[in-house]
Formats: sequence, structure tokens, C-alpha cells
Amino acid sequence: MNVAFNSILNSLLDVFLPAECICCANIIHDNRFICPDCLQNFQPVPETLRLFEKKKKFGDKGLVQDFFPLYIFENHTEIQKTIHAIKYNGKYLVGRSMGRMLGQALIKQLGSLTPEAIIPVPLYKYRRFERGFNQSEYIAEGVSDILHIPLQTRWIKRIRNTGTQTHLSLEERQENVRNAFVSPCPQNFEGKHILLIDDVITTGATISECAKIFHKHGATSTIAASLALAE
Repeated sequence: MNVAFNSILNSLLDVFLPAECICCANIIHDNRFICPDCLQNFQPVPETLRLFEKKKKFGDKGLVQDFFPLYIFENHTEIQKTIHAIKYNGKYLVGRSMGRMLGQALIKQLGSLTPEAIIPVPLYKYRRFERGFNQSEYIAEGVSDILHIPLQTRWIKRIRNTGTQTHLSLEERQENVRNAFVSPCPQNFEGKHILLIDDVITTGATISECAKIFHKHGATSTIAASLALAE
């Protein structure tokens, strides 16, 4: 509960106090949360790398039709500080702002394809209760703001605690998330194009497991998007 309270307090402070860049702590005199100098250090994912990682992570299994990560994730960089601020410090407004940036990029990437639902990767219920929020929901809200596509947070749920996967191999991650998700409303997926949102995509194991549920219940396609790509 302390974490949830801190998340609410952080959001209120973000509104009423002078904004500091979450990366360098310099004062910002507009509505952004990252100063231009720090934002300039974010590394967009090159198209060649995106296509390579798409094949590497999702192959030709038919579960994930495409994926669009916005920036390259590296330790001790501005993008890591930003994601940690959202994920561990409950910076709701930062998450939503970054989600809008992702949404703007997706306008071009999606082209004529219009998903019918945006779904954030869910946390296990006790993890969410302990943390007080789901950082992927924050990001997905920002994406929804830009794309004007409904956000659906109850179409899929995580039914067991899969713990942190930071130090697990691809095979261990795949086994760790196997059968970790179910849908309480499977009828909602029939014929739908789904946009699945996460903060960071690493091996793609969690994304693939979620997409398996969508596909099982009749979804036409799954597009994955994230703020960052970790190799």
C-alpha cells in the first residue's frame, strides 16, 4: 500500500511542483518530463534491427505479426532511467507521456491497419497490489490517447506469479511464462486485431504467450509495441 500511496503522491508532485528532468534533474520549463538534451540521447530502433529482432524473437510461428519497439534499451542510459522511473517509482504521467510518443510513432508504423483493442501485458494480481500499478497500463493509456483505440485491461489476466525474468535465458523465460495467462472473456477476441503493449521487450517470451491466448480465441492478428527493445 505504501508503494501505491507513493505512486499517487509522485503524480501529484509532478503536477504541482516545477518539473525536473527524470534523467538529469534539471528544471524543465514546459510540460515535458525529459529535457531536450537527455531526449536527444535516446536511440531509436533502426529498421534493420527491428526486422532482425522480429525474426529472432517471433519467427514464423504466426502468433505475432509484427512488433514496434521505440528505443534501444541499454543499462546506465536515459531510457533505462525513464523506464525505471515509470516501473519502480510509479511515475504515471511519465508513463502516459512516453506512451503518447509511442502512439505517435505507431501512426506511421501501423499504416492502414487499425487494431480494435489495446491490451497492456498484465501483472499478477498480488504483484500489482504490492506495486500499486501496472507500468504497461500507464504506457498503453498514452498510446490509446493518440490512436483513439479502446484500452482493454480485463481481456487477459496473469494467473500466477512468474517473478522477475531479468537473469533467465530464453528457454527459461519460455518455460516460466508457459500457461501463465488466461482470458476471462474469450469471446471478445473473435476477428479482432490486437495491439499488445509492454514497457520493454527482451526475448519476446511474454509477448508470445499473451499472443497465444489471443490467437486461441480467434484474434485475427497481434501487433506488439514497447518503449524499448533489449537485446
